[in-house]
Amino acid sequence: MGFAAFSMAVAPAVLTIGKLGTSRGRLEYYDAQVAAGVEDYYAGRGESPGQWRGVGVRALGLTSGADVGRAEFLALMRGLNPRDGGVLRSLGGRSTVAGFDLTFSAPKSVSVLFAIDDDRVASAALASHEQALGVALAYLEREACWTRRGRDGVERLHGEGFIAASYRHRMSRAGDPQLHTHVVVANMTSVDGRHTALDARSLYEHKSAAGAVYRAVLRAEVRERLPWLSWRPAGRGLFELSGFEDGVLRHFSQRRVEIEQRAAELVGAGVTSGLSRERMQGIALATRKAKSYGVDGASWREEAQARAAEHGLGQAELAALRTRSIADTVVVDLASVRARLSGPEGLTAMHNTFVRRHALAEIAGAFPQGAALNAVDDATSRYLMQESVVPLTSIAGEEARYSTHELLARERELIHGAQRRRTERTGVLRTMLVDQTINEQAVALNDDQATAVRTITASGHGVDGVNALAGTGKTTMIAAVAAAYQLAGWRVLPRERSLDALA
Repeated sequence: MGFAAFSMAVAPAVLTIGKLGTSRGRLEYYDAQVAAGVEDYYAGRGESPGQWRGVGVRALGLTSGADVGRAEFLALMRGLNPRDGGVLRSLGGRSTVAGFDLTFSAPKSVSVLFAIDDDRVASAALASHEQALGVALAYLEREACWTRRGRDGVERLHGEGFIAASYRHRMSRAGDPQLHTHVVVANMTSVDGRHTALDARSLYEHKSAAGAVYRAVLRAEVRERLPWLSWRPAGRGLFELSGFEDGVLRHFSQRRVEIEQRAAELVGAGVTSGLSRERMQGIALATRKAKSYGVDGASWREEAQARAAEHGLGQAELAALRTRSIADTVVVDLASVRARLSGPEGLTAMHNTFVRRHALAEIAGAFPQGAALNAVDDATSRYLMQESVVPLTSIAGEEARYSTHELLARERELIHGAQRRRTERTGVLRTMLVDQTINEQAVALNDDQATAVRTITASGHGVDGVNALAGTGKTTMIAAVAAAYQLAGWRVLPRERSLDALA
């Protein structure tokens, strides 16, 4: 399904999640990085002050939307009540996570619009971002606010909401327009008046869906507030504003260009899109610069306007955009979307089952001009009731899983094909040749792997299956099987062709 696909060379992540450690130095460093410049904000410089967010703040006597003081933020991250200093949750020992930084980033075109257009348009773009962020956070509270209690955390309970502080920033570390908000969620939630740690796995599981909700609501909010704007596809399920061409957006992505250039220096030009998430994150950290604070708001905007004009997006072009006539209604062909999701390139392209959040993330991206969360929810529920979707037996305490009739039919074909070929007595290799291959492998096989290689090469079955846990060395074992057959003079097909031959 590819829900966590990552390529720094293509597009930035819309929602990222990072852990915030409990050490005093780490907390103070984070506070300085995220909340610095508050004093300068009221003079037109720096970033906006933090605000309380989440359903859980009300029970503490805090007001959602009220400013967050530095001492209050640090108290919360230490497990204390920001109002009176009382202990909400004891930290220390094995509890090393104080909170989670959920960073929502607007598409680059929205950030540029916010930076270069007049106050009315900038305010509309900002309001759209804030509304979308609020809806996405509410989605996470509904779907991903869980805690565990009891021996070994066997009891999973839905929490009564997040306790969070949000910090909105308007620029990247390179000084480019980048409207984004850090929502720092304390690692706790309340159930029956008692605060315990979040079951963070749910946050990460719903990250893609929450990001898709944010994007869909943002698109709808921008269209509602600024009806002369529309959206265009930008690849990988992302969208940018029409009239904001890729050249302009890349110019305002200096940080991304810097990372790509450094990656190209390390591994060679043209191959950065294939680097792993960990490698690209390492490059990003290695090239990271200190963030600039105390930037004058007026001069920053003037500079952004001048840079945009140099790349063909000046005030005249913006004025022309405002005169465009855009259709008020956009019909989404949900029948085609449902057919695609149930087809071979859909939700079961890489996995044989899926859950609701996977479908919701895909469906949210099917509304090019955006949609409210209830519309996305409704479309998702309707899809899961389609005849092409097969509900699977549910396991207590886990999300309901689904598959598709098409995938199950293909699996049955594969199984029947394997059963038909079980008595072929084909492909039997000599024991001496197999032992020689095992001994010559660059990576030594353990006893279980060696046994599997000997069993497969001696069975004579037309098709053999190996079932093992992730990380147990199946790839290493299969490489030895392939090497044995090649040594015996057989032609080994690539995986894709061999799968086609099984049916």
